[in-house]
Amino acid sequence: MYWRNHPSKGGSFSSPPDWPRNGALLRGVIHEFPAKPESSLRWLEVKDYKPSASAAAFIPTPNCWMQFEQHGPLLHPA
Repeated sequence: MYWRNHPSKGGSFSSPPDWPRNGALLRGVIHEFPAKPESSLRWLEVKDYKPSASAAAFIPTPNCWMQFEQHGPLLHPA
């Protein structure tokens, strides 16, 4: 899954950090928006992420968002 813009802007953006892969840990703030057919109701405004459990430190992710669902769950509680 790739990083997204703020849900009101839509799409992805240029020069984001590396995409999160399976097993990445994301930290941020949960937001809820009015549901649209093409988007999720809940989004995570990601403040930083750790690429994998073995990574040493969290990496800042300014302006990065991730939806909780897209044809099924994308984010899972850790």
